[in-house]
Amino acid sequence: MDPINADDSWKVIDSYFKMNGLVYQQIQSFQGFLRNSVQEVVNEFAVNTIEKQRQYYGDNDEAATYEVRFGNVTINEFPRYQESDHTHHALWPHEARIRSMTYQTEIMVDFQFNKIWTETDEDGEEVKRSETLYENAKSPIGKIPVMVRSEFCHLSTLNKDQIVRDAKECRYD
Repeated sequence: MDPINADDSWKVIDSYFKMNGLVYQQIQSFQGFLRNSVQEVVNEFAVNTIEKQRQYYGDNDEAATYEVRFGNVTINEFPRYQESDHTHHALWPHEARIRSMTYQTEIMVDFQFNKIWTETDEDGEEVKRSETLYENAKSPIGKIPVMVRSEFCHLSTLNKDQIVRDAKECRYD
């Protein structure tokens, strides 16, 4: 068998780029970040506690701990924008460029706000109590720019002809 030479290496490199394109690895990395890493970051900081300091020593003051719990992260499937009348419309890359808007999508998280305190029962024993003060699913926590042609981009649902004809994008991008 002949040893691999420089020409053989370039043939492999050319076939890789013909099959995957020039930005394949960046798109895969971006999609992996949105699909997995955002949830991992939220899981790392899922429970945050706040100790309430006593303001004074009267009957109305209580010692309590407040707890904020973050849960599932949801990322909007595709970018959209909100008009002044609060309606939402799909945002395409071409329109974002024309309107000087960021091609972005919302990140939402489920969260729960709890109050935890200790009470003394009839037997004189301290009992820990908990109450959910507020709970909300899919609360917006931020927005993130979307990489064009990733699975979070509207263009991912179109074929090459539709991208040029309907979405007004360049055939060579």
